[in-house]
Amino acid sequence: MRRSHAGYSAVHRSEEDQPACLEENIQNLKISGREYSLSRMNMSGAASIGLDLGAGKCCVASVRAGAVTVLPNAHGDKTTPSFVAFTDSRSLVGSDARDQAALNATNTVYGVKTILGRSFRDPVVQNYASYSPVKVVDDGGKPVMDVEYRGGSLRVAPELVAAMQLLKMRQEAEVQIGDIEGVVVAVPASYCNRQREALVAACQIAGLPLLDLISETTATALAYWHNRAPSVAQQTILVFDMGANKVDVSVVKVGQDEISVLAVCGFAASSGSHVDQALMKYVDDKFYDTHGVRLLDNPRATMRLKMACEELKKKLTLLDAHKIQQDSILRDLCLDLKVSRRELDTLCCQTFTQEMNAVLKTVMRNAKLNKDQIDEVVVVGGSSRVPFVEAALKKYFDGKSLNRTVNADECAAIGAAIMANNLIKEDRSSSVVINELIQDPTSCNVEIQIKLHKYLPLKPNLTIICETSGTCGDLIEERIRWSYALDSFGIFKIEKQFIKPFNEEKTKLVEYLKPYQIQDMVDQLNSLERIRKDVIDAEKAVNDLEELCYSLREQFGSFGESEKNRDFLEYVAEVLEWIDENEISSLTECEKRRKKLDALSQELSEPISDDDAALEHQHESHSFLPNHNDHSTEFVDSSNGDSLDVSQQAHRDCEDGPGGSDDDGTGPQVDEDLDGDQNSGEVSHVREVVPESDEENTQNNDAITNESNHKSSLEAQSTEKLTNRLLDFEFLRKMDEIEKRQKCLENSQFLYVIIAVKGHF
Repeated sequence: MRRSHAGYSAVHRSEEDQPACLEENIQNLKISGREYSLSRMNMSGAASIGLDLGAGKCCVASVRAGAVTVLPNAHGDKTTPSFVAFTDSRSLVGSDARDQAALNATNTVYGVKTILGRSFRDPVVQNYASYSPVKVVDDGGKPVMDVEYRGGSLRVAPELVAAMQLLKMRQEAEVQIGDIEGVVVAVPASYCNRQREALVAACQIAGLPLLDLISETTATALAYWHNRAPSVAQQTILVFDMGANKVDVSVVKVGQDEISVLAVCGFAASSGSHVDQALMKYVDDKFYDTHGVRLLDNPRATMRLKMACEELKKKLTLLDAHKIQQDSILRDLCLDLKVSRRELDTLCCQTFTQEMNAVLKTVMRNAKLNKDQIDEVVVVGGSSRVPFVEAALKKYFDGKSLNRTVNADECAAIGAAIMANNLIKEDRSSSVVINELIQDPTSCNVEIQIKLHKYLPLKPNLTIICETSGTCGDLIEERIRWSYALDSFGIFKIEKQFIKPFNEEKTKLVEYLKPYQIQDMVDQLNSLERIRKDVIDAEKAVNDLEELCYSLREQFGSFGESEKNRDFLEYVAEVLEWIDENEISSLTECEKRRKKLDALSQELSEPISDDDAALEHQHESHSFLPNHNDHSTEFVDSSNGDSLDVSQQAHRDCEDGPGGSDDDGTGPQVDEDLDGDQNSGEVSHVREVVPESDEENTQNNDAITNESNHKSSLEAQSTEKLTNRLLDFEFLRKMDEIEKRQKCLENSQFLYVIIAVKGHF
């Protein structure tokens, strides 16, 4: 691509001519005196992206697998709102910042591209400040935003805000395509020298590997060239780009092997944001007539009104009328107003049409073309969809249909992505030349002849000889050399060099930002990013801690009423209360509480403590081998060694009823409450006893049967109670697995009785 300048030019550095042949599916570009390749079907291994930093929304694209792909953001959207917010905890960029804008209006910056590189006294900056809820102040002649951040005041420059947006887009792109080796950023064709320099500084602050800047209209023409069929003959197109903060018009000649920008012109007086402001002023006047208060005097109401008017503008592109409604937009006052398309045309159409016609006449005159020589009118930009814009364009070109084959919101990023892929390609066997014309970025009073429409970069020199008479009568001759440079980014620089007899001194006269100022912004951005990442890590830790608390409460909630378990559950409740009360938590505090929870839960989950192990050893020393095939098991009392047949004991239990006992009152008892105290008395040893004879067993069974016939009702009740106790035993056995058999050891005597009775029945 060769850039031509409307105000300055110089002889282009000579290079060898490149082969004119085209390889299959590969076309190359020659840009700024250097050769770069462009592939329709192939892609180099290095990853590159094209960025469109818009005043309303941003877009990023990349060439992948032979096609240009618009990369979606983390929310799945192909465009990202140009919002940056500062909160009590961190900074937000994109959709997250826009979603909270109504509640944090004074700390949410949007459309910073409008004031990028401008002085504070610029009318554009003053108009921006009048409609912005954010406080814009003067800092050495430059506008800065005064916001509240983490409980303190913070001043952020437009370059820093733009760098935050660029960094956000790069980070989301790297998630999808890996490390990025080259970036091309699309800028308005009407950007002046300081605006271009400010954007380059923003790229440096964000750490982007910037390859080049490309005008948005040129990027659109490149996207149009990429989409059209290769067999199409040469065309002359007019690109009309109406964005949120500018209107750019370019006349471009598109051929099979050449893209030439013949003329370019732009204006910022009637852009998409001016349509929004006209609607805001109209709605505010209507609201004042009804309620007697101004919405624009309240920052939060201003932000809500701006977002509502942007939505209203979109609705009126499809509908003849739409009602704007906002509940409690200002205190308890509601906004309910119907606006028609005719009212919108009345507000903006006449002024816009006059300015647009003047710009179109200028660009056609500079291109030395007539309206009938324009083959296609390519319309892009989000605000170009407004009905009166389309009607005015059609009227100027005598009813000619408008070309909308390229995506109005993504075309600049697509063209920049194609350019970025060109700049990192290694295959450069053929040549397609792009001649780009950029508008005059500045003016210079030093008389030096520079011919118009020559290729960039350029660097002419002018030497001035100054003669000074010394005190001793000696003639001292001093030379001053002026160097003018316009680099490939379109940034104009002036350098003054004093050539003295014994030394030389160089001074840069045009320098928008000093190196130390850029470094300060780099440090500030790194601090913002570090805090943002720390907050994200802390939020993740809080979520994990909360999930752990609920899981532990569910796991240990049925462990009984032991003191340790009760204390543990109380601490879990304390942690949950701490999470609810502290929205902003540090990662250290979360880790501290998590470690304590892990330690306490591990202590409760240990198999058996030392005391429980001693009880288990005592339990295992007893002989407890029940045989469920036999119907008699003998209990041996450790105190006197007497044995008792289970069948006889069961008969006595039935005879005595619930809570019955042996004749001597020392036998084992079965209490009504399973959780009752079973630790009174000695622990009995149980062993299996084989019946000596079938006759003895038969006699015992007959005795039980005879007595049961006399007390059938009592036996039925007792049997039902014993059956329930057997079912409860299965429950206790499961509880034993959870509580590590602690409860079973404490109630061993009672359990042995239950097992014995189960063997009988």
